[in-house]
Amino acid sequence: MKNTIRIVAIMLISLINFSALAADKCTGESITSISNTIAKGHAYNKHVIKGGQYKKGKVIAGLAMPSLPKVNSISTFGNLIKVVMSTSSDKKLLRGRKAYWNVSTGTIVIYDPSSKDCGTAFRPTKGKEYYNSVK
Repeated sequence: MKNTIRIVAIMLISLINFSALAADKCTGESITSISNTIAKGHAYNKHVIKGGQYKKGKVIAGLAMPSLPKVNSISTFGNLIKVVMSTSSDKKLLRGRKAYWNVSTGTIVIYDPSSKDCGTAFRPTKGKEYYNSVK
């Protein structure tokens, strides 16, 4: 009986640990769910709010942020990320990641399925040179 209880306890602990690990990965299955998860992750606060990268006219790498698309909420940031992922050039990266480059806004989106926030999106200070160099 003690061995049975011990085995059940070990199995439960394993399941709990597996669930915790699974929550640390991107669970997005479509471009919409992935872009929304990226927008709700660290990228919005770091690059939109604190960095001010998406303010109209903000110049980064010689490119001014156009007046459209207007990025002033998590939702509009998610929409921009979705457009970048749907319509821009892309390349495969190491560790199963993928990068997307949008010329008109100077935005890179890096999809990372091993990250709980599915990746990041921002306007790199080196522009497309950064996109070209990311591995």
